[in-house]
Amino acid sequence: MSGDVGDSQDIALMAPPMMGAAPPHDQSAPESDALGAIIAILGQRAGHDFSHAMPLTLRRRVDRRMRLSHLRSLEAYLARIQENHAEADLLLRDLLVGAAEFFRDPAAFDALAATAIPSLLRSKGGGVPLRIWVPGCASGEEAYSIAIMIHEQLSQLDVALPVQLFVTDIDEAALAAARRGRYDAGIAAHVSPERLARYFVQEHEGYRVSAPIRELCLFSAHNLVSDPPFGRMDLIVCRDLLISFDAEITRQIMPMLHYALAPGGYLFLGTAEGVDSTDGIGELFWVVDAPHRIYQRKERLVRQPSALPWAVTRRPPAGLAGGGGRSMAPGALDIGATLEQILLRDFTPAAAIINALGTVAYMTGNLHPFLKVPAGEPMINILAMAHPDLHLPLRVAIRTVVQEQVQVVRDDLEIVTDDGVQRLSLTVRPLVEPGVDAGLMLVAIQVLGPPASLGPRRVGEREAGDPTDPVAQELQRTRDTLEATISELQEANLDLKMVNEELRSLNEELQAANEELQTSKEEIQSINEELQTVNVELSRKIEELDRANADLANFFASTQIPAIFLHIDGRIARFTPQATELFALIESDVGRPITDLNARFSDGDLHAMIAQVIQTLAPAEMVVRQPDHKRWWNVHISPYRTLAGVIDGVMITFSDISTLKRTEAVLQEAHDELERRVEARTRDLALANTAIQAQVEERIRSEHAREKLLQQIVTAQEEERRHIARELHDEMGQDLTALILGLKALQDVVKVDPRSVDRIVQMQVMAMRISQKIRALAVQLRPSVIDDLGLLLALSNYMEQWSVQANVAVDLHSSGLDGVRLPLAMETTIYRMVQEALTNVLKHAHASEVSVIIERHSGEVRVIIEDDGAGFVVSAPSGGGASAQHLGLIGMRERVDLLGGTLTVESAPGSGTTIFARIPLPEGAQGDGHVANDNLSGR
Repeated sequence: MSGDVGDSQDIALMAPPMMGAAPPHDQSAPESDALGAIIAILGQRAGHDFSHAMPLTLRRRVDRRMRLSHLRSLEAYLARIQENHAEADLLLRDLLVGAAEFFRDPAAFDALAATAIPSLLRSKGGGVPLRIWVPGCASGEEAYSIAIMIHEQLSQLDVALPVQLFVTDIDEAALAAARRGRYDAGIAAHVSPERLARYFVQEHEGYRVSAPIRELCLFSAHNLVSDPPFGRMDLIVCRDLLISFDAEITRQIMPMLHYALAPGGYLFLGTAEGVDSTDGIGELFWVVDAPHRIYQRKERLVRQPSALPWAVTRRPPAGLAGGGGRSMAPGALDIGATLEQILLRDFTPAAAIINALGTVAYMTGNLHPFLKVPAGEPMINILAMAHPDLHLPLRVAIRTVVQEQVQVVRDDLEIVTDDGVQRLSLTVRPLVEPGVDAGLMLVAIQVLGPPASLGPRRVGEREAGDPTDPVAQELQRTRDTLEATISELQEANLDLKMVNEELRSLNEELQAANEELQTSKEEIQSINEELQTVNVELSRKIEELDRANADLANFFASTQIPAIFLHIDGRIARFTPQATELFALIESDVGRPITDLNARFSDGDLHAMIAQVIQTLAPAEMVVRQPDHKRWWNVHISPYRTLAGVIDGVMITFSDISTLKRTEAVLQEAHDELERRVEARTRDLALANTAIQAQVEERIRSEHAREKLLQQIVTAQEEERRHIARELHDEMGQDLTALILGLKALQDVVKVDPRSVDRIVQMQVMAMRISQKIRALAVQLRPSVIDDLGLLLALSNYMEQWSVQANVAVDLHSSGLDGVRLPLAMETTIYRMVQEALTNVLKHAHASEVSVIIERHSGEVRVIIEDDGAGFVVSAPSGGGASAQHLGLIGMRERVDLLGGTLTVESAPGSGTTIFARIPLPEGAQGDGHVANDNLSGR
């Protein structure tokens, strides 16, 4: 048979139900009786048996309630809870309260996540759900902790595995709290911020478990002791629940947990519990992690009998071999009783009571050597203990009795024993006596004479070829019968296997139906909770409606607004007291048509407007005057809509606008006066605008003239620089060269006079220094290399010389300037910018490093000059002492403006200075070669 059937057989053979735990020895009899009565009352209130609770725990809870009730004896407290059911409920609540917090003992949860959970997830496949049972959930923290841990593992594995997490408890209030999943802010001490953000939703002053985690859990009321367990569980989390039971119940619950686990399933206990702490329980589980109480189900082990009420128990036999029966006093024995004992001992055949599976329920008589207990695992099946020569006839007889319910007798059996060949008579018949369980059979074995000697040849060893030997013929018939019987047994085994599979499928279907019913029950409970919520909401709405009616009445009374409510046919439904100022209304006018009343105002057809609003369903307004009181009213008529959107009449409200009318008259007069002033002021502004336009045109002409003049100045400056540079280089350079040559010749002439030679040498050095300065000055004024070789070479020469002179590192980076030269005016402007910037760095910045970047792309040239000097305040005013420092920047900005570009400066004291310039390329120079353009403005 399969493992499931074996487990069912083991459970079916459990012992009778247990008795309640005995009270401690130090308790007196009255106290024990009172405590038992208290337990009975608690059982009636809760519907559960508390006799299996730990006596010390129960007495400790009772003592606590006695102290709070100011009672000194158990008898007095018993009388108290008999009279006051609320006190019994309080004691029951104390007993049911359990320690609950998220991830209690984090090291144990980490060990479970590292060992059992990965193994279970790896073993699942093909959509088979992961089944977990958490008995004794209390308020649900531990169940949700397991659900969060499973969700984290599944997220890491990135697999979609169905999870069924059954959460049970006997306390309906605790289950309701667990279903809601709401907890106070104190859980932040036990849950990490990452888990709080991912698996919880903050509500009011606490947290609620997110919907995906709550949907994993199926909550149900279940008593671990009296209700049937769940089956095929991969993991059972039963932490610190067993310590509330006595040792006897714990020994009986452990086999039930073993049965509830699937093969290879895990058991997760609390730190104060352990399967090794009870007698024989450790044989049911492997120890996976002893410190953290993680165990795994063992297979093919001897089951300990359990006495749980749900277990199918066998009826105890009337007596046991070697014991039981009526006990008689020695003096009551007589010769008849002695004779009966002799007959029972010496002449009664060996017999056994078995069921249809061959399981022995009772044995009597001398069964040796017919039945023997084999070595190894203990057996209670008669076929496993039968003598080899008796095995087949016994199997055939049992099968016949089971199928046909008739008695089977075999008188021709022989078995080989140590004493020889023993002839036997085997009788198997069903037990039909009254009071006996159905399905039981009696197996009786009677010895027929003394054993015969084996002789030289055994009976079974005679030659089968002798047709005249009756023994051989009988042996052949026996062999034929055995072959047929074996064939029938094989077919029967196949049928049994099929039936077993069908039963297993039916069991799974029933389990699924049970789970669906449980889900339906939870849905109904959820709908009930929703209905209760809706009821509370409706009650709150009614209170809000009453409050709104009161607020509306107080609003009309405090605002003094005249208002009249009309039905759809024009009859008055309600009016405010202030409406009597406009109509002659009294309380009895409610229900009268408004057309029957005279209005105390004029300048309006109220009835026509009411009819128009009812017809068009659009609000309307008009202004009426009350001549008697010199008052003006704004009449607003709008459809009256119910909350369902149905038009059920009109509402007329009157707003006193007398003050507004008077103010309007005053404002009209002021408006007329203002119009007159505005017309006069407009004429003045027109004259001033004409003068301003003339000034603006003059300013524009001046700006154009300034730009033209600036352009001419820059052009003239460059021309003058070129002319002066040429004069310095050509004329003064030649003159200095002639002077140096003349001094050289003079030195050769006056060699005889050392003093004159030294003087001439000094003059040569001075002349050469002057020549170098004049050459450098000419280059600074107008470097000819720009005209001949371009901007980059001119800047490289200048920056190299400047770096040597200023002892400052200078880097030049360029991009896009290798192939096509820029216009001459743009190259000159960039050169002057760099020249002016380096001059400012040398004079004011005191920098140690300068970087110059020139890039050409997207129809423009970008220039960036950056130093790490002292910096300055860019927003400083240009006047006063700061103007001299900013003249260079002003000149650079004017040059860039002439080319249509922009120049910005970023600087701060101590942070260096960065100059950004963006100069657009002329259309003729974007894809062309060098364009000689003397117009420095570039426009």
